[in-house]
Amino acid sequence: MKKLFLIGLTFIIIIQLFSACKKANPDTGLIGRWELNSATVISNGQLAYSYNYKKDSSYIYKFNSDNTYNLKYLNDTIENGTYSIDSNKLYRHSLVNNIEKYGTVNFIIANPILTLSDSGHDASGNYTETQIYTRLGAK
Repeated sequence: MKKLFLIGLTFIIIIQLFSACKKANPDTGLIGRWELNSATVISNGQLAYSYNYKKDSSYIYKFNSDNTYNLKYLNDTIENGTYSIDSNKLYRHSLVNNIEKYGTVNFIIANPILTLSDSGHDASGNYTETQIYTRLGAK
């Protein structure tokens, strides 16, 4: 009887251990609504563009837990799509005016701030673009 009790107890402990080992939540903190505060472009080491947006009159990203997002400007939806995350890279895919769009940016979240940045080369030379967003409350 004691042996049967020990086997049963061992079985219960093993089940509890496995049920306690949930997979880590892949949420990086991106899920939610983010309003654009400022955008800056540096081209060839010189400030090419810098703009500070007023609250409630800016672009708002909404990232959902099902890996969909939308981008609104003054409450008008201008983009719907899907996203994925790999380390500090944010990959976006959408269809805007029947044109398929893909994009990859670096992202950093230091709540309540989301920084999106991208760099590359265009006709003017090398550039870096940085956008700063602030987390908004739930809606």
